[in-house]
Amino acid sequence: MLFYHLADIHLGACPDRGHPWSQQRAQQIYDSFYKVLERAHEEQADFVFICGDLFHRQPLKRELKELDYYFAKAAPVKIVIIAGNHDYIRPKSPYLTWKWSDNVFWFTEPSCQMKIFEKQKLCVYGLSYHHYEIRAALYDDLMPEKRPEMTHILLAHGGDARHIPVDWNRLKTSGFDYIAFGHIHKPQIIEPGKLAYAGALEPVDKNDDGPHGYIRGTVIDHKVSLDFIPWARVSYITLKIKVHPKMTFGELKDQAAAQIQADGGRNIYRLMIEGSRDLDLTIDTDAFYNMENVVDVRDCTEVDYDFAGIHWNNKENIFGKYMDAVEQMNLDESMKKQVLYYGISALYQTGEKQ
Repeated sequence: MLFYHLADIHLGACPDRGHPWSQQRAQQIYDSFYKVLERAHEEQADFVFICGDLFHRQPLKRELKELDYYFAKAAPVKIVIIAGNHDYIRPKSPYLTWKWSDNVFWFTEPSCQMKIFEKQKLCVYGLSYHHYEIRAALYDDLMPEKRPEMTHILLAHGGDARHIPVDWNRLKTSGFDYIAFGHIHKPQIIEPGKLAYAGALEPVDKNDDGPHGYIRGTVIDHKVSLDFIPWARVSYITLKIKVHPKMTFGELKDQAAAQIQADGGRNIYRLMIEGSRDLDLTIDTDAFYNMENVVDVRDCTEVDYDFAGIHWNNKENIFGKYMDAVEQMNLDESMKKQVLYYGISALYQTGEKQ
């Protein structure tokens, strides 16, 4: 048996709202998901499991109509879904009334349900969120039916204090052959062949760094094998831009542009400016946002102070007296340097003159 484990698709999300590429990213999330369904059909997968947050918010009926078209195209692949905290099922949710294609199966109840697929000798279990937060540990006491001839898979969503907290040791020994989790956007294997987060299919904000995709699973004689498949069209990449005391601001911008170009310019970038700069170099972080696909800029530089020179020229004023006081402290050299750096910086910022 072959299955795809997906989670946190977040259809309808508009990443980096306000930036020029945000609408394009919103469409890419749809396109990426539809392509996965197409791949599952081409590979003749038996199941696609969607473990919560299919939508970023409450879906509209017209959106479900469009989505169901792609589900039907994927047949005979069977689509099994639970709702997560973002798309939780409200009393009048269209999830409850929409007539899905024959290959789509929803666990819409707030308590655990089971669906049996006799042909594949598979029992699938799951429940849906009916509130944004669920603080009860709903998974900890779950156990599969006593049918040893069947493979038992639980679809789950959460794992933190506000979204179905989990006792991982109890889950690992619960008897399920595989537990497919959603909610955490970073893919991770909690227990090899037993318990995993698929992560978000596509990153949905600048904090979703690292690879994104889905888990491809195979089941042979109840033994589950897992492979993570990178799939995201775009990644959030942190580029470290190194400065040195002789560097000008123009040179710094050129270096940042060159590093973006070297990556191909197809991703979304967080710039982290590091190193030692000249005291007279002012880094205007706003200027970097005019570059292509830059979503965040952090100035982590330090001024390259000539402490010996500052002390020599300021023995009788507040700079020199402060530096003498630090020298008398019972600190190692590394800590003294930090205390000097932050103290001298503070004095400059208050307008003191050396």
